[in-house]
Amino acid sequence: MYRTACTVLFVISAFFCGLAVSNYIDPAGYPYPWPDNPSPALASYEFNSLSDLADYYPTGSWSVAGGILSITGSGERRAVLNGSTAWTNYVVKGSARITDGITQGDSAFKIYARVTGTAAAMNAYVFEIDSDFTNRFSLRKIVNGVESDPLITSVTSVGFDWSRWQEISAVANGNTFTMYINGIEVLRYTDNAIPYLNGRVGLGARAYTRVEVDYLRVYGINSLSREWKYYTYSGDAVYDSTGNSDLSSGGSVSPAHVDIVSSPTLPSVMVYFDSGVLMFRIVLSGNPLQLTGQGVPYTSSTWVVLMDLNGDGYRDFTVELDGTDQGVSPDDIKVFYSNTFNQYLPDGDLIWKQDSAKHLTNPTNVDGEPGTPANWDWNSSPTVWDYKRSRVTEYIDPAIGRVYLLDFQVPLEALDATSRGGPKIMVDSVFQLAFTTSANTNDPVQKDLAYQGTYKMDRTKPLLFGDPINSSGQISQIPLTSKITVTGCGPSIIEALVQDASILVNG
Repeated sequence: MYRTACTVLFVISAFFCGLAVSNYIDPAGYPYPWPDNPSPALASYEFNSLSDLADYYPTGSWSVAGGILSITGSGERRAVLNGSTAWTNYVVKGSARITDGITQGDSAFKIYARVTGTAAAMNAYVFEIDSDFTNRFSLRKIVNGVESDPLITSVTSVGFDWSRWQEISAVANGNTFTMYINGIEVLRYTDNAIPYLNGRVGLGARAYTRVEVDYLRVYGINSLSREWKYYTYSGDAVYDSTGNSDLSSGGSVSPAHVDIVSSPTLPSVMVYFDSGVLMFRIVLSGNPLQLTGQGVPYTSSTWVVLMDLNGDGYRDFTVELDGTDQGVSPDDIKVFYSNTFNQYLPDGDLIWKQDSAKHLTNPTNVDGEPGTPANWDWNSSPTVWDYKRSRVTEYIDPAIGRVYLLDFQVPLEALDATSRGGPKIMVDSVFQLAFTTSANTNDPVQKDLAYQGTYKMDRTKPLLFGDPINSSGQISQIPLTSKITVTGCGPSIIEALVQDASILVNG
């Protein structure tokens, strides 16, 4: 089942041009340097109780149920969340919606940053969402509990449906303050008048606005830099179970190198898209490497990212790290394209391939690299095997012990099926992802699926794809209407293509 909505996101006027990429020849900028690991959150408020709130008023306007914080009542309502007044530069990310009072005078939903003092007498900055309008935002400064006039008011060309869940980010970096809605920048201001430089975070509402907040998380400013990003289903990172407890698969999740796993602090799958390169990470229970014999450096399995462009539940493009090839080494990274209603990857649908490893000093522009895996490893660490186009890292997780992080990347240019009458992925293209493993290069749904729940994969049936993401790495955690078609005139037929995370209903 797919939810429907009428919200248009990802308004990005960027285009990518170039000739079709050739097999075994690296286009400019590929491979690209690997990003950093995600920074841990400074604080994560999941709102299982009111204990996340350090100080708030009026007490009757704040309640928690089912992991949702509700702000009800009317008038001025403020809460300061637990945290450190020593926090300086950070990003506040949350998911919220306005449930009432959207059109009643001078109403607003608020996120406070750099808060010192009590809720009633705070010093802080306040990012405001003006609930009288779908597209108006402001930033104010609070001195001893009294709000200033707006430092800046921003009116965007894109409006948002605040009755639906929206992802909100507020950034305090030095004396510059920025606000994003679903990855779209809506406000930016630099305070040159004795700025506040440290403090906690908070939430609030004004006048008649009533709000629900699913979560709020605080990250160091490094989270805006080059870091892996957790891929999500319905706004949540994926925590796939391990071994026999894993109920999302094609029937088996063994051996360990095809078992996608997670821990409370390590989600199963991540992405990083930048500079015309798409990077994918899968967390595995076992080591996927085979460093001797034929078909190196990977063991005889496949690790796959399927891409759905139109929300029908079937792959359009597929990126596969193929360890099953017993021929010329290194093993290949492959891209397939098909618009048929199945998940099968016949050899005839292959549109691009490249060696998964690159020689340190003498790389080739043909199939195969000279030497052995030792000649392809660009990292001297005994726990990292960096082959430039793919990488494996041995990692000791504090909760589940030794796991393996498998990374691989493809140039955006390789996702071009125009020679076969198909689409070409552009910088502003939107699609959904599914991460799987297999022991067969042509059947990507044979082993494990990165999914937190129960689902039996079948190559003839739709697959559970995650949240819409674009080629710049912005993830939308609400439904996205990517195309509207109107035919006829009085009466007219209106068709809308809505992309959203798959939700399994009744098995």
